[in-house]
Amino acid sequence: MTPSAKYPNLVRSTGVTFHLSTIGKIFATILPLILAGLLLTPIEGRLWEVAKRNILQTSGGDTFTQAGQGMLLATPGGFRSLLADIQWLGTCAAWEKEDATKTLSSIQFTVALDPRPAFFWRNGANMIAYDMRHWESTVQTIGGGSEGAVGQILARAAIDFLRQGMRQHPGDYTFPVDIGHIYMTRLEDYDAAAEAYLHACKNYADVPYYVGRLHAQLLRKAGRNREAYDFLVKEYTGLPSNDPYAQKELVLRRIRNLEVEMGIPVEIRFEP
Repeated sequence: MTPSAKYPNLVRSTGVTFHLSTIGKIFATILPLILAGLLLTPIEGRLWEVAKRNILQTSGGDTFTQAGQGMLLATPGGFRSLLADIQWLGTCAAWEKEDATKTLSSIQFTVALDPRPAFFWRNGANMIAYDMRHWESTVQTIGGGSEGAVGQILARAAIDFLRQGMRQHPGDYTFPVDIGHIYMTRLEDYDAAAEAYLHACKNYADVPYYVGRLHAQLLRKAGRNREAYDFLVKEYTGLPSNDPYAQKELVLRRIRNLEVEMGIPVEIRFEP
């Protein structure tokens, strides 16, 4: 006698269980996507209006995360994280299409949903500071001037965005370093960039050695040679000799170059 003949309900019940299990998995996968669309689509336009207004004002306030927060209070925390992942996919899709409106509103809503991943903050800031200034839709959407002027507005908005991220990630040195990069490369504000790098050097034990060297180089670009010299001398004394990333010999060469530029007499120059 076969198992199915001996137990006539075995095959049928197992089949029903299998189908129900499969349907349940499919439903569990699709439901968040449906709910995400229902939640996100109606408020996208409102989020963009808040973002645009704050970017143009460059107020230094919560340019992005304040938008939509009231609408999220009733959303469970675990579901927020899932929605944030889904929304980030929408951010990438809008970025690929070079759609300024949707990219900005999607970035702001992603971090409003879940501010914990540093990835959202840092990559969102890079999109704003470095990518969007080249898009035709950016000047049309934000308005007010040439590509260069709009680029400066976006760079300052990205810095503001990263400062918000620093409050969420106070132990992550990459935020002040990224701020310094934007000041240096996009705004050519060497004083502000040097201060951002100095903040990273002073407040984070795991900051890479190159950040200190960049700080000193930017002080030189800003004409602050004495400050650069004093920093490098202090930096040199704390660098390990057996770590190639410390580049201790390079730091000493830069100290010597500054001594020549500043006319420091040989007898009072720095001796390691």
